[in-house]
Amino acid sequence: MNKFVPLARKRSDYRAGKPSLQVIGDLKRSPLPTVVLVAADLFAVELALALAYITRNAFVSWWPISIGIGQILALADGLVILPVAYYCAGLHPGYGLSPVQRLRTRVLATTVVFGILISWDRLIGRGDWSRGVLALTFLFTLMLVPVLESLARGLLIRFHLWGRPVAIFGANATGLEIARMLRTNPLLGLVPIGFFDDRARHREVGGEPIKVLGGAADAKRILPYVDRIIIAIPNAKAKRLNEIISRVPFADVTIIPNLLGFQTLWITTQDLNGVLGLSLKRNLLLRHNRVIKRTIDLTVGTIAFAIALPIIGIFALLIWVVDPGPAFCSQVRIGEHGRSFKMLKLRSMRADAEQWLAQYLERNQNARNEWERFMKLRNDPRILPFIGKFMRALSIDELPQLWHVIKGEMSLVGPRPFPEYHIDRFSPDFRTLRASVRPGLTGLWQVSSRSEGDLAVQELQDTYFIRNWSPWLDLYVLSHTVQAVLGMKGAR
Repeated sequence: MNKFVPLARKRSDYRAGKPSLQVIGDLKRSPLPTVVLVAADLFAVELALALAYITRNAFVSWWPISIGIGQILALADGLVILPVAYYCAGLHPGYGLSPVQRLRTRVLATTVVFGILISWDRLIGRGDWSRGVLALTFLFTLMLVPVLESLARGLLIRFHLWGRPVAIFGANATGLEIARMLRTNPLLGLVPIGFFDDRARHREVGGEPIKVLGGAADAKRILPYVDRIIIAIPNAKAKRLNEIISRVPFADVTIIPNLLGFQTLWITTQDLNGVLGLSLKRNLLLRHNRVIKRTIDLTVGTIAFAIALPIIGIFALLIWVVDPGPAFCSQVRIGEHGRSFKMLKLRSMRADAEQWLAQYLERNQNARNEWERFMKLRNDPRILPFIGKFMRALSIDELPQLWHVIKGEMSLVGPRPFPEYHIDRFSPDFRTLRASVRPGLTGLWQVSSRSEGDLAVQELQDTYFIRNWSPWLDLYVLSHTVQAVLGMKGAR
C-alpha cells in the first residue's frame, strides 16, 4: 500500500515518512483550499468596496451628497455573504469546473447577491446605502474577485495543496490521454492517482508504460482516500459499463463516451423512459443568440473603435516615419459563408514584405519548416524594426478591424480570419464548420496559444469554440485577451 504513488506527484513532494495513500487522503479531506479561496474572495470584495468608496469621493463635486463611514461599514458587513454565496454555488473549491462554467456561476452569484443587498437596503434599510458606491462595488467585484481567486489558486497549486484525487478505470489510450489532460490542466483540480483495469496489470500504450494498480475488485482499497473515478473505456457496451459501475464503490463516477470532438458545454441529460439522452444547446443556431451576439458586437465595437481612433492615428504617423509608405494595408480574408473581404490592418511589415519572405524562406530551411507548420515565423524578417514588433506584441495593428466588427463582417470573438491559402490547409469538415460563423477580432486560439499553436491546435480550439459557444464563452475570451495581450504571451 505504501508504494501506491499518484501519477501527478513526485515522491519527493511528500512529507517524509508519510505513506502515499495517507497523503492522498489528506488532499481529499483538507479544508485549506476552501478556506484560502473564501479568504481571497472576502479580501477582494472588501477591496472592491474600498475602491468604490475612493472612486465615489473623487467625483464628490458631481455627487455632493456625503457618505458616512457608518454606511460603508454596514455595506462591508453585507458583503460578507458574497463568499458564502460562492461556496453555496459550488465555486469553493470548484474542482472539475471549466473556466467558462466558473465565470458564469460567479457572475450570476454576484448579480443575485447585489440584487439582495439592494432589495434589503430599499425595503428594510430605508435606502441609506449609496447607489453609486453599490454600483461601483459591483463592477470592481466582477473584476477583482477572479484575479485574486486566480492568484490564490495558483499558490495552492504551487505548494501541492490543490486538487481532488481521482482514479482512472481503463489502462488504454483514452485513459492515458485523460491522465495527461488532467496533469497539464491543474486548474481543473482533478489529480489522477492511478489506473485500474481488469486485464493485464502492466502494459504499454503508444510506447509509454502504464502501471495498473488492480482490477475493479481492487479499487475498494483506495475508497477511504479517493471518492471519484473516471471510466475511460469509450467502446465498452452498456452491459460492460454497468458491470464496472456496480463493482467500483465510488460515490462520484464519470463515464467518458465515444464522442471525440463532440460538444462538451451546455449539455444536459434527459431520461426518455429509461433511455439516456443527451440534450445539446447548439447556441449559435438559435436566432436570438445571434441577435445577442450582434448587439454586443455593435455596442462594444462602436465604443472601442471611438477610443482606438487616436491610438490608430498616432501609430499610423509612426509607421510613415519608420518606413515611408501607406500606414494601412488590406488583406483578402475568408469570412462567414466563405465570402471574402478586405481586412484592414496597420502596416507592421515592410512595404516589399512578400519579396523579403520569399528570399528568406529560400535561404533558410528551418524557417520554411516553421512557416509550413504555423503559417507564421517567430523571427519574421518582414516586420518593421521596433515599431512593428511593438504593435504586434500588443495587437495594436489589429485595432482597425473594429471597423469590420461594426460593419458586420467580423465579430469581437470568433475564429480568426485567415487568407485562403491558410484556410486550405484545414480539413474540409472544419472549413465548412468555420464558414458557419463570422470570424473574430480575437478567439479562443489566441488567448490559449497566442500563435504558439500549430494548425492542428487552431482547428481543435476553434472547433471547441464554435460548438460550445455562449455569451459566457465570449466574455471569457475577451477577458483573457486583455491578459494575453498585456503579457505579450506568444505574440508574433
